[in-house]
Amino acid sequence: MRDISHQQLALLAQHIACLHRHGTTSSARHTTSGLSILTQYWQCFNHHDGLNLARYQRLMQNLAPLTFDQDCLIHGDLNGGNLLVNQNQLAIIDWEFCTIGDRYTDLATVIVELALSKSSAQYLIRVYGESLPMETIDTQKLHMMQLYYLGLCWLWQPKSLNGSKLDAYQQRYADKLDQMLVAS
Repeated sequence: MRDISHQQLALLAQHIACLHRHGTTSSARHTTSGLSILTQYWQCFNHHDGLNLARYQRLMQNLAPLTFDQDCLIHGDLNGGNLLVNQNQLAIIDWEFCTIGDRYTDLATVIVELALSKSSAQYLIRVYGESLPMETIDTQKLHMMQLYYLGLCWLWQPKSLNGSKLDAYQQRYADKLDQMLVAS
C-alpha cells in the first residue's frame, strides 16, 4: 500500500487517535528507555564494518534523549499490510503486537512504512491532533521515533529472509535511515 489519499489518511489518523484514547488506568506516566533493544539488535547484527558502526553510533547519539511513554493502547505494527483500505473505509488488522506503549510508535511506523511525503505526514499528524485535542504533538519526539523505528528495521533479521534477500531488506532501511540522519 503505497498511494494513500488524504481521505484515507484522515480515516487512518482518526482510527489511531481512537485507539490511543484508551490510556492506562494509572495516573502516573511510566517512561522507559527502549535503546537497549537497539543495542541487542546491534550485537546480533552480521555486518559490523566501519560504515555500519558509524551509522549505529550516529543513530544512538541522535536517540540518546528518547524515552518511551507507556500511557496508551498501541497497535505496535501499523504497516501497509495491516491496513485494509478502500475509498470510504479503513480497517486495521493483525493485533498480535497490541500493547500499552508510546503513541509515537504507531505514528512513526505509519509514516515510515507508508513512505509518506512530508506534507502527507504533516496532514496525518494534524488530523490525529484534531482527533485528540488534549494532546500536544511533540515533533522532535516523532522524528526521533522514526529514527528509532528505522534503526530497528535496519538491524532486525527476519527469520524468513536470508542471504541477499536479508541484505536487500536491511539495506532498504539503512538507506532511509541515512537520509534521516543526514537531515538531523
